[in-house]
Amino acid sequence: MRVVLDRFAGPDFFSRGGSRDLACLHTEFDLSDLSVFEVADCESTPDRDGPKSDTHGLREFERAARKPGEPTTTVQLLIAVKQENQGKLDSHWWFYRIFCPHLNPAYCFQMDVGTVPTEQALQAMTTAFQGNPRLGAVASSIMPPPPSGPSDLLHCWQYVSFANTTLLDWPAENAVGYLSVVPGQLSAIRWEAISGRAIDGAQEEGWDPLAVYFKGLGALTPYESMLYAAEDRVLCREIVSDPQADWTISHIDRAMAVTDPCNSWAELLRQRKRWSNGYMACRVNFIKKLPGFIANPTVSAHRKIRSATAGLYHSVMLVNDWLVTAMSILLLHALTGHASSLVARFSWASSGLRASFWAAMCALLVQFIICYRGSLSARSLAFFRFSIALQGSVFAVSLCVALLFGRTMELIPTTAFTAVALPLASLMGHRRQTRALLTSVPIVAITGCFVTSLMWMYAVCNAHDSSWGTKGLISAPGAEQKQGTGAKAGSMSFRRFRTGYLSIWIVINLCFVVVFDTWFGFERLDAVIALQVMNVVVMLFGLICRASTRLFTGTGTDDLLRERRPAAAPGGAVQTVGDSRVQPS
Repeated sequence: MRVVLDRFAGPDFFSRGGSRDLACLHTEFDLSDLSVFEVADCESTPDRDGPKSDTHGLREFERAARKPGEPTTTVQLLIAVKQENQGKLDSHWWFYRIFCPHLNPAYCFQMDVGTVPTEQALQAMTTAFQGNPRLGAVASSIMPPPPSGPSDLLHCWQYVSFANTTLLDWPAENAVGYLSVVPGQLSAIRWEAISGRAIDGAQEEGWDPLAVYFKGLGALTPYESMLYAAEDRVLCREIVSDPQADWTISHIDRAMAVTDPCNSWAELLRQRKRWSNGYMACRVNFIKKLPGFIANPTVSAHRKIRSATAGLYHSVMLVNDWLVTAMSILLLHALTGHASSLVARFSWASSGLRASFWAAMCALLVQFIICYRGSLSARSLAFFRFSIALQGSVFAVSLCVALLFGRTMELIPTTAFTAVALPLASLMGHRRQTRALLTSVPIVAITGCFVTSLMWMYAVCNAHDSSWGTKGLISAPGAEQKQGTGAKAGSMSFRRFRTGYLSIWIVINLCFVVVFDTWFGFERLDAVIALQVMNVVVMLFGLICRASTRLFTGTGTDDLLRERRPAAAPGGAVQTVGDSRVQPS
């Protein structure tokens, strides 16, 4: 793209197009010779609120990619460059509302700039569409590059998190009948499933998922702002909720791609703030609208049963994630209590374990205060790392004491399964990930739940912040233009929403801690096992669903994806090296 713009656009690219909002450049070139270009047009597209006039640049784009006598590698490109980064949803508006109605594509693919698909990824997604005419959207298998080593907690945690999502969570969602997300890193949507249609001749009363999708571009309430932090989940819900068409969404295991990870804790916290809050709001939205969907007489019984099953599963997962902080506290409390009782004859050891638990709780309290303030300064991030290290150390020491001095046969099965579930799942089609998972799982098994707790804590404490969080977008959309009393009132409404949301989260988590602790009393080992079993059941269900998919459909891949490792470029930038077969499409 840089070659095209430098050669044909020049510094006055936007001014020549007559618009400071969007400019389009249509080019045709032979991939075998990047020096050959032919400029067909430079055309400005209409304003979002203005008339949607036709553009002859789009008509030029409709020419076939292959012409008689031309090389088979000829590719048609329509490059659209925005003057300002207004976010993903704004770009999607231009694509779906301006380009797609004119081009009328069969399938719409989206891919982040930082994503590198394997050679077979796009083919696997297209084949899935062709094999199932009711498939409305497909999700790919997204993974970051493998971490540099077991001491790199930032990248190890992300690697395990992505692996847990693609290897266990999505197969489980597939099995229950509703995959709730198509990742923005690489996914595809059937145009027919989202283009809308007239019902009884009245388009304004028809089914238009894009109208709901692009509501996120307008003024939003605090809850809607959190909902549209995961706008791809909003679109997924609209696709499967079509009362007349039985659209489904599927995860294509063989469609693999490597995406860029967050390279700092601050960026990761901001990213997961958006993901966690959006995920929570979208699941609540799906469950809230489920009774109306089931009561719709035009919906078939099969779809109602499938939706009810999906609603039950997503409700369980909603509760599981909502209580992750409470469960991490309970696990630490129960494990240190059990360990201290085992070494009661050594008063110094028993007292030390109890003191270390309360030290970890004090660190957790300070961590909460920092999250509430929204501070991501270097000092705040350093304390977060200290808090995670402290909680992980207390957990590791207590677990070792319990295994050495206690009834190990009761602890070993659940502990071992938690450690081997992901590497075992990767053997079913993603064997190249197994080594990186075996390297990453030990440190994540010790500190992972405390990192996850931090991510959720920061997300809930900053539910009023509707910024994107990454790619330099760390302020709310349009925040720099908002001034005066109206802006202050809007800010206050978001902060009041945050206060209520946070209060509910604190009360429910504290109540769960008290009830659970009272229920088990002094049976600390039983409490530890019960908490581990909750996690094991979720992972086991995902593992069974993945094995079933692999067994009955044969999907998956063993050798398509080479691990990519980041290497320092001469100028200090990061470049990716690895298998030469992994090239961007």
